[in-house]
Amino acid sequence: MLNNLEQEAIDEFLYVLSQAEGLLLACEKAMNKESYTFLFRALHNIKGSCGMFESFQSLTSIIHQAETEFRAQEGLDRVPAQSVDTILKLFDQFRAEVATL
Repeated sequence: MLNNLEQEAIDEFLYVLSQAEGLLLACEKAMNKESYTFLFRALHNIKGSCGMFESFQSLTSIIHQAETEFRAQEGLDRVPAQSVDTILKLFDQFRAEVATL
């Protein structure tokens, strides 16, 4: 059972993740520096915030993988479909892990 602070954090993570997901799909067609920066910061902030909670270590690991995959796309004009698929699967894995908390 999550305490109130943990639940608020999870709610925020899921909201930001849904925003990032929509932008990631758009970046499959075209990505600019602003899109890259927003997505990278969103993933990085989720990872850092997860790290503040001992019970969220598995979430930290999953989002770190997504951040690493996305970071490899820096400087490209779009995110390749294979990377989008990988990141979306990690987002789904993150959500599935949240459901077990």
